[in-house]
Amino acid sequence: MTQEALSRASGITQTIISRLEQDKAKSTRDIVALAASLGVTAEELETGAPPRGYQPPVGTVNLSLGGTIGSTSLSLGERTNATPGPAIRGLVPLISWVQAGGWSEVVDNYAPYDGEEWLPCPVKHGSHTFVLRVYGESMFNPHGRPSFMENDLIFVDPDRRPEHRSLVVVRKNEEMESTFKMLLLDGGKHYIKALNPAWPSQIEEMTGDITICGVVIAKMEKF
Repeated sequence: MTQEALSRASGITQTIISRLEQDKAKSTRDIVALAASLGVTAEELETGAPPRGYQPPVGTVNLSLGGTIGSTSLSLGERTNATPGPAIRGLVPLISWVQAGGWSEVVDNYAPYDGEEWLPCPVKHGSHTFVLRVYGESMFNPHGRPSFMENDLIFVDPDRRPEHRSLVVVRKNEEMESTFKMLLLDGGKHYIKALNPAWPSQIEEMTGDITICGVVIAKMEKF
């Protein structure tokens, strides 16, 4: 398969494919999309293990971490990122609140073993989506939904545009950790709201240097 054909099939730019093939890039978050386009699993693509019973013809591309079948090799290096593209419902990493604050800076170098756990996202999501574990009771709403208890898992999509009453993860840029709240927009001003009506300072105006790390798109409860 040519680089151009693989680009069309996977939705990944030919530039990225070329850099991988020339060993100028050691990782990609699009390994699932690449594998699906080539008819193999992400594990087979990452490890180089061929499908059971497969006998490659001479001259075909070897999608392994080393070695060549015929004359062409596509090396993915030792660190690959299994985060799927937006059209594929795949696994996304459970990360820390500190990591969430700087996610846009680290996502392209994130590897499967860097996540505490990799979980299936139940809804359509962007390729930078990650998971956080809820701490505290600021988002627990005893009177209805939405409501989030401690240890619930939330799926956060940085590519989703935040709107009025979106559930968001935000970070004050002078602080390390992020926080989870509801976003309120009113007359050009931005506020964040705790869903727990008994929470001190339930509504806070967003002032200063603040980053919205992503919009919460789903929740998972683990028992």
